[in-house]
Amino acid sequence: SITIKVLPIATSIVLQTDKAVSVYGEAVKLTAGVEMQNESGLNIAGKVNFYCDGSLLGAADVTTDGTAVLEVQGIGTGDHILTASFVGTGTGFGESESSRMTHTVMRAEQTIGITGKPDEVSAGVRFLLGISGGGGTGEVSWSSSDETVAVIDEDGNVTTVDVGQVTITARKAEDSNYLEASAAITFDVTEKSIR
Repeated sequence: SITIKVLPIATSIVLQTDKAVSVYGEAVKLTAGVEMQNESGLNIAGKVNFYCDGSLLGAADVTTDGTAVLEVQGIGTGDHILTASFVGTGTGFGESESSRMTHTVMRAEQTIGITGKPDEVSAGVRFLLGISGGGGTGEVSWSSSDETVAVIDEDGNVTTVDVGQVTITARKAEDSNYLEASAAITFDVTEKSIR
């Protein structure tokens, strides 16, 4: 008897991204192109697994044009190694792996605002300021442009001291994913009304 061994059709895979550098939180589209090493006239069937630093990001089926696309978010900041591997359906297509490519994720900007200031501020009063917005986890620090007019503590408690104009600034420190952010408000401290 004669034994005929049918070998899988050899494939190759090329990985591309829609951008070489992204910002934290920004979507990145990964596209893998799978090709057969010979002209068999068949449509490639299978899926592509996408990896970041060796960890699986996700998988996508190969379409009739030989591509698989995966859109990902939330890759941490820094330089990362991206790869893709093709796994054929059944035994008709051989597996293949892409070359390694580097993708850099930069820290993102964040925007904060200051909340809690009363409409009118007179000397000798206390009130609490807070911040809104900002996606990072950095600590918030406060400062006063003129502590003879108003002082502010590390928790955002403002005590007005005397009449004048003052600017209060909040800074949210950078962290591994976000850059530092700041916001400021300027207001006049008036004489305390006597009733």
